[in-house]
Amino acid sequence: MNFSTLAFDVVQLSLAVLASAAVCLQVLQILLWRRLVRLQSTDERVAAVITQLTTVQATIEMVDQRVARLHSQLAEDNAQLREQVGGRLDAFKLALGTTLADDRAHLVRQLTEQREQLAVSLAGHRTHGEEQHTRALATLQNSMRTGFDSLHQQLGEALLRSSTDLGQRVASLTKVTDERLKEIAGQVDKRLSDGFEKTTATFTDVIKRLALIDEAQKKITALSIDVVSLQEILVDKRSRGAFGEVQLAQLVANVMPPQSFALQHRLGNDRIADCALFLPYPIGTICIDSKFPLEAFRFMTDTSRAEVERKRAEGQFKQDIRKHIKDIAERYIV
Repeated sequence: MNFSTLAFDVVQLSLAVLASAAVCLQVLQILLWRRLVRLQSTDERVAAVITQLTTVQATIEMVDQRVARLHSQLAEDNAQLREQVGGRLDAFKLALGTTLADDRAHLVRQLTEQREQLAVSLAGHRTHGEEQHTRALATLQNSMRTGFDSLHQQLGEALLRSSTDLGQRVASLTKVTDERLKEIAGQVDKRLSDGFEKTTATFTDVIKRLALIDEAQKKITALSIDVVSLQEILVDKRSRGAFGEVQLAQLVANVMPPQSFALQHRLGNDRIADCALFLPYPIGTICIDSKFPLEAFRFMTDTSRAEVERKRAEGQFKQDIRKHIKDIAERYIV
């Protein structure tokens, strides 16, 4: 490729030189023509110019011939140069291919040899590493065995010391515990004696209080008998009326002066009121009846009875109230 480039550069330089010479001749021809125009006044000048023109024309023709020969020679040289460059390039390619093939084969042989050497070296290193690993493992096992034996001996000695120390501490603790238990037993006996005395006193107090409770229970029993008797008395209307009159007399006597009321007072229509209150004008005399319709009221307020019975008793109680009001109006309002 370098030879071809050099040949092309030489041809191009030659063509440039020829082109420059042609341009110079054309410039010289123009200058001669101008000079011819200036020298037309004299025949000598015209003849000299014509001679010079003829010479220049001959020179130009000679230059043209040389340029043509140079062109043909350059073309032949270029063809020969191309053939030479092509032959040399083919030879160079062939030589280069041969050299590359030889180098490749040599590199392959070197790589194969290096690979074999590397395999042998790796095998040797592997064997050496396995041997070192085996020796290190054996050394480590021996060291661990020695360490375990030493540790086992130290543990045995430590356990022996610990068991001896523990036995001494247990003996000391047992002694202290026995003394503490004896002290606690004495305190417990003392507290039990004190507690027994307190319990005895409390039990005696409880017996006394139970005796008092028995007496109170007897009184409650007697009172319940009296209450039952009172209920039996209140069952009868006459007895209940008499009891009501007594209660009415006590209530009025507690709140009214003696001259302001009278019991069993006879009115102007010959009716006798249970109690008459003599109040000032304009109220006047007010009569009080001590009786009250009790049976229907008890039925109405007894929650243990059915709702229907309580409703019926409520209706009866209302009727009894109306009747009682009517009777009092007829008897005691004069």
